[in-house]
Amino acid sequence: MRFHIQFTINNNNPAIIFIYNMQGILLRTEYFGNLHIGVNNIRFLRNDLGGNQLPAGTYFFRLVNGNAEGMIKGVVL
Repeated sequence: MRFHIQFTINNNNPAIIFIYNMQGILLRTEYFGNLHIGVNNIRFLRNDLGGNQLPAGTYFFRLVNGNAEGMIKGVVL
């Protein structure tokens, strides 16, 4: 299983996505290097830091790109 996330950035700095559960516990960090300015579509495995598959549920996805940062809530089925 994979996560698929789409986001827009306005610089080509390295992008890092942090995934948290509803309790605020960090489950995974994914580094994407320099992405292009504009809309980006990324896919990555639906595993936690220990390599275990994350179950269906609600998660928070935090994107850090240079000095810019944003967070969204997503439901994984």
